[in-house]
Amino acid sequence: EKAKGAVYIDIGAEACDVVLFRNGAAQAVLTLPYGGRIIDQDIAYGFKVSP
Repeated sequence: EKAKGAVYIDIGAEACDVVLFRNGAAQAVLTLPYGGRIIDQDIAYGFKVSP
């Protein structure tokens, strides 16, 4: 699958790591400062419930 192009996403509590693969090799690695806790809080806010 990596040869076709793929994205690996690891969602942690505090951050998300993203690896972009193309032609069987990693082309880019990103760490985003948003994790599961922020996602949970945003969903709870949208539904007007407490996280």
